Amino acid sequence: MLKCENSANRVTERLVLLPHILRMVIERHPDIQEPNVNVAALEKRSMETLSSWFADRTHPNNAKKENMLKELFSVAKMEERYRRNEIGTLLLIL
Repeated sequence: MLKCENSANRVTERLVLLPHILRMVIERHPDIQEPNVNVAALEKRSMETLSSWFADRTHPNNAKKENMLKELFSVAKMEERYRRNEIGTLLLIL
């Protein structure tokens, strides 16, 4: 049981850190040296890593967090596109 709790704590800590990491990626922070790091790549890796956590039937609340994470990435991708001047400020995000 302790191992499971530690695992859940690690996932929670990572989810808390994710918005900060996204901000660094979107703003092309100098600490991020890899040119292929973007929001889409981070989303793909995050969803792969968390897929078993979301599917854990013993913790049904985990699955509810998947939609929140998808929404977070959706907003981050839009912001990334805005910063690349691909979309303007008047775009309506639904």
